[in-house]
Amino acid sequence: MKHSALIRLAASALSLQLGTFLVQAQTFNLSDNNATADINVGTSAGMYNWSVQGQNQLFQQWFWYRVGASGAEAPINTISPALAVANNGTRGLSTTYSQGQFSVRVEYLLTGGLLGGTKSTISETITINNVSLAPLDFHFFQYSDFNLGGSAAGDSVVIGKNLFTGLYNAANQVHPLVSFEESVISPGANHAEVGFFPNTLNKLNDLNTDNLNDVTGFTGPGDVNWAFQWDFSIAPGASAIINKSKYVELTVIPEPTAITFLLSAVAFVTLRRSRRVGS
Repeated sequence: MKHSALIRLAASALSLQLGTFLVQAQTFNLSDNNATADINVGTSAGMYNWSVQGQNQLFQQWFWYRVGASGAEAPINTISPALAVANNGTRGLSTTYSQGQFSVRVEYLLTGGLLGGTKSTISETITINNVSLAPLDFHFFQYSDFNLGGSAAGDSVVIGKNLFTGLYNAANQVHPLVSFEESVISPGANHAEVGFFPNTLNKLNDLNTDNLNDVTGFTGPGDVNWAFQWDFSIAPGASAIINKSKYVELTVIPEPTAITFLLSAVAFVTLRRSRRVGS
């Protein structure tokens, strides 16, 4: 009894030391310099906050999957409870979902700009492992709904394709005050879709078998959303890995005090010039 209790105590202490938690509290906060991000790993809310200089640019980004050519898509948090590991100080997070046939691991790394700066990036690596003895027909979806400038309206988006591979490899979303780009480093996505909220989200959440429609041209302005889809055939014991990077940049806007000073300076120069002309 005592021996088994000591083993359990040691295992618990080691787990805490490594920063590993079977998630009960669902939300993790990442932070680095001028940027923060919040990720709910236990629901399809997913990453719902990416703030730069205190202004949130994101409403929802999460992942769905389907095994086989038929059946409905489902959020990855329905695979299993999440096993989450914080890493790289406050900047990184790795979360894993697993069952008998496969596992999905999502790794995040937030990089902020200088304090007072206007830029931030988030790198993501998704690893899908086939732990079964048969080939795995796996379809992976990323859904994104960015509200640039802190507003659900006024955004426009377009998805680009690599002309040599025919695969989708970039999403560009713009707002009068903010620009955003997501680059798919490897591999490119087989399908993509842009539209207005909540059409794509409804497609992923219904009970039908769906593939993205490859309508990717310039869409907006409005409350736009977009998605990527990867189709994999993964050999027994093998893995498929997706590498992506997101970049957001705010437009520099003078603070009210600076605007007041600038207007005062202009008025002063104008007044002096008028006096010289009058004399």
